[in-house]
Amino acid sequence: MKESKYSSLKNTLYAPLLWVFHRVPLKVKRVINIEPGHDFRWTGDDPQLHLVPSSGPYLPLHGYYMLEIMQSQYTGSDAVLYIDTGNGFNESEVYPLVLRSGQMCKRVCYFPRPVFRFRFDPSTSPGEVENLSIKLVKISGIFARKRMRQKILNCAPYYASDFDSPTHDLPALYERVIREERPVYSAWQKDVEPLKWLPLTEAGPLFSIVVPVYNTPADFLRACTESVLNQSYQRWELLLVDDCSTNAETKAVLAELANADARVKVIYRAENGHISAATNTGIESAGGEFIGFLDHDDTLAPQALNEVACLLASDPGLKLVYSDEDKMSATGGRFDPYFKPDFNRELLLAHNYICHFCVIQSALVKEVGGLRVGYEGSQDYDLLLRCTPNLADREVGHIAKVLYHWRAIDGSTALAAGEKSYSWKAGLKAINDYVANNGFNAQVADGPVPNSFHITRVPDTLPLVSIIIPTRDRADLVRTCIESIRAKTSYARYEIILVDNQSSDPQALAYFERLQNDGVIKLVRYDNEFNYSAINNYAVRHHASGECLVLMNNDIEVLSPEWLTEMVGYYSLPDMGCVGAKLFYPDGRIQHAGVTLGIGGVAGHTHKFFEKNSYGYFSQLVLPREVSAVTAACLLVKRSVYEEVGGLEEEHLKIAFNDVDFCLKVRKAGYRNFWTPYAQLIHHESVSRGHEDTAEKKERFRSEVLYMRDKWSGVLDADPFYNPNLTLEHEDFSLGLSGNN
Repeated sequence: MKESKYSSLKNTLYAPLLWVFHRVPLKVKRVINIEPGHDFRWTGDDPQLHLVPSSGPYLPLHGYYMLEIMQSQYTGSDAVLYIDTGNGFNESEVYPLVLRSGQMCKRVCYFPRPVFRFRFDPSTSPGEVENLSIKLVKISGIFARKRMRQKILNCAPYYASDFDSPTHDLPALYERVIREERPVYSAWQKDVEPLKWLPLTEAGPLFSIVVPVYNTPADFLRACTESVLNQSYQRWELLLVDDCSTNAETKAVLAELANADARVKVIYRAENGHISAATNTGIESAGGEFIGFLDHDDTLAPQALNEVACLLASDPGLKLVYSDEDKMSATGGRFDPYFKPDFNRELLLAHNYICHFCVIQSALVKEVGGLRVGYEGSQDYDLLLRCTPNLADREVGHIAKVLYHWRAIDGSTALAAGEKSYSWKAGLKAINDYVANNGFNAQVADGPVPNSFHITRVPDTLPLVSIIIPTRDRADLVRTCIESIRAKTSYARYEIILVDNQSSDPQALAYFERLQNDGVIKLVRYDNEFNYSAINNYAVRHHASGECLVLMNNDIEVLSPEWLTEMVGYYSLPDMGCVGAKLFYPDGRIQHAGVTLGIGGVAGHTHKFFEKNSYGYFSQLVLPREVSAVTAACLLVKRSVYEEVGGLEEEHLKIAFNDVDFCLKVRKAGYRNFWTPYAQLIHHESVSRGHEDTAEKKERFRSEVLYMRDKWSGVLDADPFYNPNLTLEHEDFSLGLSGNN
């Protein structure tokens, strides 16, 4: 009682101060793409209002603020507030808004870095706003967290269990809920998804859908079964395997469903054996050419089997097919779609990203022995890890459509990845078996998020690594780079080759000579115009001694001691191509986490500007994975591969995109490119070279873009490690609302 009175008194005394003395009204400084007049009207899709404080030396702003927006009339969609923390306005620093006519929009905004400018984009479609009022109110962290938690509980109660998750990030979860409250995914379901379904096919395999059942709530079991009965494709059988349910209602529904359709078969086990044994009972009775796995409380999209049948008809060599998925609330609402990459072995070794909907050739399932008892919780992951070594990449298909709806209810891993701790232990057991059975030397540990794993490969012989660093002057950058390598790198077998490209600063020249005389580096002179590709090719051909090469910018600074150990670990793979690192801006935000093709026309860095501790899109910022390309700011490759593909392109790509082109040549030659989050470095990007700010540089950049588009047009437009449902306009994994995505 005393605590309650104290809290009430504290709020009474301080709340008025909190709101009165830290209120920052914003006014419009200039407008872009908006018609002149008293109110704001626009006919295009990119209206912008640049905002400044009405009075007072308020900027910069930092910390938690409550954003208040009021208007008497609003027609538009997808309003956002952009902030500028010193890097201009960008898609990573944006706050989605839900505006409604005559209603105040209030939302918490967390500014982790000082904000110097604001921009309000009221819509992405034609519209208008009248009597606009925008204020920012400074609030405490305690008050902010309280409001965020309440918003989550009000709008998305199925996320409540995440509050206790070890990876709980309240601001990130709040932003996720705000985005879900906006009609983006619902609009995609309405306007884009229907355009993606293929025409009905009648020719195709028989699918056996196996569903282990144990005390399933009646409504969920009926919905699950009805989703199969409602399939547009007709060649299927549904095997409902009851694992000795004790719930009378479940038993009654099973008896009812047994008479629903001749293709529905209810199998009663004599004893309870848990999910692996129950699923195996269904597998033994399966008569289909392919087996699909469906949980007893989840549902399939009506077109699911038709989409799989169409893919198998177009590519008869496929033996395993999986799809994208989303989650479904207890009331049937769809949210949190996972638009997955095409088959990615490296990501699969880090966690089970394939999950649902998964269909596997029956002969293959039976060849590996079905599910294994003792791996319950990760039984499907264990099955995949035993199937995929027997499959070539071309035998695994991915359908970039949402075919599976994963019900988010209490006790479900759809609701919280850490809900079932035993699944993590079973998964660790499965991945250890994989390592032991596939003949490579590695250490396995828990990964950074629930149900993830960290495999550290150890080559039988440790190769010599030649680290090649081009520079012109900039002794300050070179000193930071080389000293951080020497002080923080645990891997011992490396040499540093510093390539001096026409340095003229006496202090820099003296420093480079001193490094060479002390035996720290090999100093190489390259006395031609700056050409990043030619400089590295020259160093490799004439001066590098290593079996592995690291291309490194002079503005790199090592963070993690194991960076080179982690990258060299891939040396044991016969199809190893390029390996890239996790690079941060000096302020801690993400600079590079793999290159995605097609963004901006050629390629972009997805996850760019994400916060340092962010897990990224479905944990892709903290899990190693195969990628199409990585940046040459820190790129490791086998010397033999470098020479096989002819090194970097000297003639057409002197500055930009040479690394993307190189990685694509490596992939075309049959090798795989990887990105690892465990090699962490700072990239003081373009500090030494400057920006594309002259007519000559802009023309050169334009010619390099045209060269890449001409050479790799078909490849650039379909990155297998991205997803066609995601945007190619931004680098934040946001949903593309165009039917062409």
